[in-house]
Amino acid sequence: MHHQRRMSRRVRTLLAEAETWCDQERGRRTQLAHHLNVSLPAVSAWFREYRKPHPAKQPTAEQVLGIQEFLAQQAQRQKQHPRERFPSFDVAIPVAATATPGMPRETDALLAELKRWCDAQRGRRARLPREISVPPQLVTEWFAGRKTPTWEQGLRIQSFLDQHREDQNV
Repeated sequence: MHHQRRMSRRVRTLLAEAETWCDQERGRRTQLAHHLNVSLPAVSAWFREYRKPHPAKQPTAEQVLGIQEFLAQQAQRQKQHPRERFPSFDVAIPVAATATPGMPRETDALLAELKRWCDAQRGRRARLPREISVPPQLVTEWFAGRKTPTWEQGLRIQSFLDQHREDQNV
């Protein structure tokens, strides 16, 4: 049985914005796919699926952040050069090439903090999946580096960690 997840309104809006940008000029989907270091069919599947109530394909949290970054870069370029038309492949830079060497990605840092929270006290690893509404096996997959949280799961993790930071400061 394949479990289909809901997609947040924010992610749907972002994908709609990305699709609109891509549809304005030939080659832009390919440019976006190169920037995210994913296949063109993956980007097309996200655009096809985001309108459905339970999309079978959706970007990971890391990919959503990459889409946001990419659209912001394109908006900045357009603002700096409003009349200039950019060739399709002039800014196709894989995400890995833009990361600062030696610095963890945002998702990696979030998962590292979550793991530290779990390891700090007995029983927390068992309690965590209930608190962020995910299967226990998924937490194991995240910590092993075999899976990455979706955008929605990343938001729940961030909210969970924020709450526990506040509890410690009280």
